[in-house]
Amino acid sequence: MNYRTYGLVILSLLSTSAVAAEERSEMKFDALPEAVRNTVSHFIDQKNITQIEQVTDDGYVKFEIKSSKTVENKEFVDTDMTVAADGEIMSIAKLAPEFAIPFPVMKQVVQRYPGLKVDEVEIVQTRYFLLTGKANGQSVNLKIYDDGVIQEIPSAQNQHLQPKPIKQIQDKPPAPSDDGYERVMPDEEDELPIDPSDYNFNPNSDEQNQSMNKNR
Repeated sequence: MNYRTYGLVILSLLSTSAVAAEERSEMKFDALPEAVRNTVSHFIDQKNITQIEQVTDDGYVKFEIKSSKTVENKEFVDTDMTVAADGEIMSIAKLAPEFAIPFPVMKQVVQRYPGLKVDEVEIVQTRYFLLTGKANGQSVNLKIYDDGVIQEIPSAQNQHLQPKPIKQIQDKPPAPSDDGYERVMPDEEDELPIDPSDYNFNPNSDEQNQSMNKNR
C-alpha cells in the first residue's frame, strides 16, 4: 500500500470537511434579522449595498455586508462589515483618506518605507472579548477575537488594576540627635511611597483657598 497516497487522501478529506463546515448563501437586505438591519443602516446606505452573505459556521450565524462606490468610473468597496445575528458588530472596515492617519505615525511609516505610494487606507475595528480567570492556580488574561484568535495579555498590562503593596516601616534602633531626643529613622527602601498626584495644587481651587484662609 502506498502510505503517502493514503495520507494525502485523509488530509484531503479533512480539508474538505473543514471547508464544508462553513456555509455561505447570498440574501436580500429585507431578509436580514431586524437587529442586523438596524445596525447596518447606521453605517451603510441601503442603496449602496452590493453584497450580503449569511455565513454559517458550525451552527454559528453571522452576516457579511459590503457597500461599493464608483469614483472616476472605478468601483471599489467602501465599507465591509460583519454583524452577528443579534446585531453586534464583529468587524468593520471603512475606506478613509490618508490624512486620517495621525501625522506623527505617518511620518514614522514614511521613514521606514521611503518612496511609499499609498493606494488605499482603511479604518478597521474588530470586536474582541476580555477573559480573566485562573488555570492551575495561575492567573489567565485573554483577548478572544471572533475569528478564533486568542492572545494572552501580559500581567504587566494589568498591574494598574491591582492595588499596589505598601511597604511597612520596620522598627529601627533609636538614632541619636543633636537635641538629645531619640528618633526612629526608617531606611530609604522602607519609606512609604509618595504619589505626587496626591499633592497637586490648584491656586484657582475654591476648596484650597478656603483651607488656606482658615489656617491664617
